[in-house]
Amino acid sequence: MASFSGAQKAALAKSDTTPAQLYPVISGVWTSSFALGNFLGPSIGGVLYEAVGFRYTSLTFQLAGALLLLTDLYKVRRMNRAGSQEDLVLKKAQANKIDLYERL
Repeated sequence: MASFSGAQKAALAKSDTTPAQLYPVISGVWTSSFALGNFLGPSIGGVLYEAVGFRYTSLTFQLAGALLLLTDLYKVRRMNRAGSQEDLVLKKAQANKIDLYERL
């Protein structure tokens, strides 16, 4: 998964721990986030449906999706201006002569 490896590289660039210590943490958080979403989505949707009905529940989730889309577009635009995160990580690794995957 491209975003998992991106999260891994960003965490390695900002961390003092070794890759062997960091990989299980990133993997656990990544896997847990999907389980949390699978639990919270239907739970919140069911509570909203009971409280305000189908129309407003759908509107709420559409607005949340639009907000996430705008946030992602803003972050992508900001990242393109500053140079990609992956390039920054690779430059830092090369400067420190670190092989990002030597212990994985």
